[in-house]
Amino acid sequence: MPVFSVGADDPCLTVRACRFTSPDGTPGEIVHVAGEADADTAPVLGAALLHAVEGCAFVQCDLSRIVFFGAAGANAVALAARRAAVLEHRLELCGVRGITRDVVRVAGLDLIMRVSG
Repeated sequence: MPVFSVGADDPCLTVRACRFTSPDGTPGEIVHVAGEADADTAPVLGAALLHAVEGCAFVQCDLSRIVFFGAAGANAVALAARRAAVLEHRLELCGVRGITRDVVRVAGLDLIMRVSG
């Protein structure tokens, strides 16, 4: 299970990925994100999502533990969604609530992928 962190002693972003099998038998990966997805940390989020969509046909990104989700975080997700589409893979967002949901809507991510709370 890959774990990516940004920050020395107190990471401001942690990304943890776990493999699973969806109910329809599709192998997948869930990427759990905790902390702040901003200009400093978005490259780590983007790298983790790209790694996941390259390796799995179905990827869920769980944002339920995000405390800040800015435009750079949205851009990292959009780039991974584009790569998933090229590969004919699927990337979805779950645990999207509050301000994060607002950023996702303004960025138009809800128009290109499934987003759930």
